Amino acid sequence: MTYKTIVGTSPDGHISVRDDDEIASDAASARVDFAPTATPWATVGDLNTERTDASATLLPSGMVLIAGGNDNGGAYPLPGELYSPISRVWTATGNIGAGRRNHTATLLPNGLVLIAGGHTAGGTVASCELYNPVSGTFSATGALNIAREIAMAFLLQSGEVLVVGGMEAAGLVVLGSCELYDPASGSWSVTGSLGTARRWAAGCLLADGRVLVSGGNNPELATAEIFNPATGTWSAAAPMNNARDSHMLTLLADGRVLASGGVVGVTLVTQSALFNPTAGTWANSGVMVAGRSVHTAIRLPSNKVLIAGGANAAGDAIASAEEYNPSTGLFTALGAMSVAHQLHVASLLPDGNVIISGGYDAAWTVVKTTDSFSTPTPALTSSSGVSVVTALGQGIYRLTLNAAARALWAAGGRHINAEPASLAQPYDRSAQLQRAQVVRTDLTAGTVDVLVTTNPVGINGAALPFTFWIR
Repeated sequence: MTYKTIVGTSPDGHISVRDDDEIASDAASARVDFAPTATPWATVGDLNTERTDASATLLPSGMVLIAGGNDNGGAYPLPGELYSPISRVWTATGNIGAGRRNHTATLLPNGLVLIAGGHTAGGTVASCELYNPVSGTFSATGALNIAREIAMAFLLQSGEVLVVGGMEAAGLVVLGSCELYDPASGSWSVTGSLGTARRWAAGCLLADGRVLVSGGNNPELATAEIFNPATGTWSAAAPMNNARDSHMLTLLADGRVLASGGVVGVTLVTQSALFNPTAGTWANSGVMVAGRSVHTAIRLPSNKVLIAGGANAAGDAIASAEEYNPSTGLFTALGAMSVAHQLHVASLLPDGNVIISGGYDAAWTVVKTTDSFSTPTPALTSSSGVSVVTALGQGIYRLTLNAAARALWAAGGRHINAEPASLAQPYDRSAQLQRAQVVRTDLTAGTVDVLVTTNPVGINGAALPFTFWIR
């Protein structure tokens, strides 16, 4: 067996190796082989009613509320639905007071869900409602000062809700006005307006409590603005390197913001960008595997970003998915969903899984389908030097060493590392298709906890196993 000499370990647990080879016997190592799961996607229970342009909100109970939208006949479904992560099925809940689509939905600190604005059979509306998860009912609350749809909503650190921009459909008026909802009074007040009116923009609540908005259509914009809740005003931020609308902004764990996808006219934007709130600047990052707009972009517990579904250059829904790695700035293809989704809803569940529901498929049919994403975790295929392997969840495995391996470790000078399993074809180490990261060790108990991650598609589409070892 061939090993690499360890020359250093970075703070994040990545291990540096030298290229000179050492030979050691299997008896002098603790070896565990892993292989990736076949696909990260599975179908779960269908919605009771097909819908697009709806809203999805994760409730404190861990259930997901879906409300509003349009069905295949263009009608506005009144019953809300609740998804249970335990049973993986949707059940009906109370009726929304006014059927609507293209509204906003925000979970309030008191556990209620604020539904604001949107489009009804009568056009763009200002009416708002509150959903009570305890009673399973909707009730009216204060109306917006200006009717709007395709707006953005953000829960501020104060507990207020900021609604930004959008449009008023009757006159096709793009809005720059913004409003604040006070949950205590149930009323809206006008706050500072955007410098540039915009619809189909993207927004993100920053780690410091400010709000970043970028791009949008009026026509397609590259400009960005930041809202300061302390002053109630917007200020210009550095523009993105690419104009785009129908894109997504995703807050990363380190406070930066990823801009992904979007479209300019009929041209998809594949160049991603990162916003640094401290420097106030944008920098290009990786190029997406597939261009897309109106897609999902959710940060996973691993800090990677799941990119799924959306529309292609022709405006048709797509089923493909990919993953962005902030550590490398690269996008990697993932398996496809069971059906294409665009103008769908998506929710990150407490267990780290993501569900994607409804929307239009590639034939422009509104669907009931719900696809569930689970972070690909390798499966144990063989081991030596290890008496027990226990899956702790989220890709972490506890390796309990046997007596021989524990003695080697205790003797000193023994190291922990990961090496790709032997392959008949060469592999590109720089592609970082596999990694094992030690997160905890306990010599007394003889255990090692290792976080194992892998790309579900390896070289030339083949599964790519790798080895964890101690020498």
